[in-house]
Amino acid sequence: MAPPLTRHSAVFLICVWVCTLAKAMTIYQTFINQLPNQNLAEVCHTLRNEIGTYPTTKILKKFNLPFFYGNTWICYLNFIKKSEEIELCFVRAKELPSKELLNFKERTMVAGLSYQTVAEIDMGILKLLLQEAIALDMETPYTFSKKKKKGADKN
Repeated sequence: MAPPLTRHSAVFLICVWVCTLAKAMTIYQTFINQLPNQNLAEVCHTLRNEIGTYPTTKILKKFNLPFFYGNTWICYLNFIKKSEEIELCFVRAKELPSKELLNFKERTMVAGLSYQTVAEIDMGILKLLLQEAIALDMETPYTFSKKKKKGADKN
């Protein structure tokens, strides 16, 4: 049985939780502040709010972008400068059952959905893809193995 929670340990746990939340918001807020217009920020807020309905997800900074994690990375937000769009990229898109709904853009593993306005977001498709990605993350965590360079085995 765990020891009872003291006042000091409770305060410590609250501080850790607040710092974690503040750090996640800083990563996300930094990303939002760099966007050129309010429409794109609203797209990001809508996407983040939907992803946030899944209690197992958290935001972490990876490659200077807000990544949404469960056991491993699930998806991330990316600003496409050329077309001024927000792309919600699914890291393991090629493994998703509904991958045909995504745009691979000549990528082999990652694919996404791109938006310029909130009105373009099909919440049914978004929810379906998020459910599939989160289920995949929970059932089969992503494992990354680097390919050996040619000649690396030579001594």
